Amino acid sequence: MCSSDLQSRLFRDHPEWLLRGEDGAPLAFGNNWGGPYHALDTTHPGALAWIRELGRTVRGWGYTYLKIDFLYGATQPGVRHDPAVGRAEAYRMGLQAFRDGVGEDAFILACGAPLAQSIGLVDAMRTGPDVAPLWDEESRRVWLGDATGPSARNALHTALSRWYQHAWYQPDPDVAICRRELSLLSATERDAIAGMLDVIGGLRASSDPVSLLDEEGLALLRRCLTVSTPDRPATLAASHGEAVTHFTRGTFNLTDRAQDGLPAHGYRPRTGKEQP
Repeated sequence: MCSSDLQSRLFRDHPEWLLRGEDGAPLAFGNNWGGPYHALDTTHPGALAWIRELGRTVRGWGYTYLKIDFLYGATQPGVRHDPAVGRAEAYRMGLQAFRDGVGEDAFILACGAPLAQSIGLVDAMRTGPDVAPLWDEESRRVWLGDATGPSARNALHTALSRWYQHAWYQPDPDVAICRRELSLLSATERDAIAGMLDVIGGLRASSDPVSLLDEEGLALLRRCLTVSTPDRPATLAASHGEAVTHFTRGTFNLTDRAQDGLPAHGYRPRTGKEQP
């Protein structure tokens, strides 16, 4: 529910549709695409009508699979057109308007969105940070205390710990990375991503140019794109890395050192003979 910068036609024509601070100025919620971005006030009838029409327009172009991102903007504190509406309700009003526009038969993948507040309105949900072709981005995680940055480690930690959300929508743990070129991931780490996709059992996608994949990479990609049913934890009493790591189909080691014969950053499928 984020709009573009203040140079956009939307702001020029309808500045009253943006969420504002106590001083009356539009609130900025981040910086991307060359500048700050702002949130629509989804309690404003005009903004809701625009969102609804946007959905109809996109469906009119023939698209039935729609990923919508940066939705959290609609939940942020600010001065709204209708002060009686809470932040969660305001978000659902905006999301409902988009759903009404695209129709019930469209498939909506939400990203950057409140999780529980989206139930019933979206078909799938990104459940963790972006995967990246590196295991960890320590400067942001360690020094800023922010584990939401793009990395394989952060994606596994979050997606695995949200294993139960398949009852709400199809979880999207982000893409498989199977290539060796232009990647800092080891074979062990690439295998762990594949294991995550298997136990989560949600959407499947790849960001690898097929031309960069050798035979080993193609085999891993085929494995990653094989649809599976969601798994469940074998235990919540043990963990290799401050996340849910022990599943009935396999065990993850998200730490930086070997655990129980499992290499750092690794995944081991269960054969039925191991102890959880």
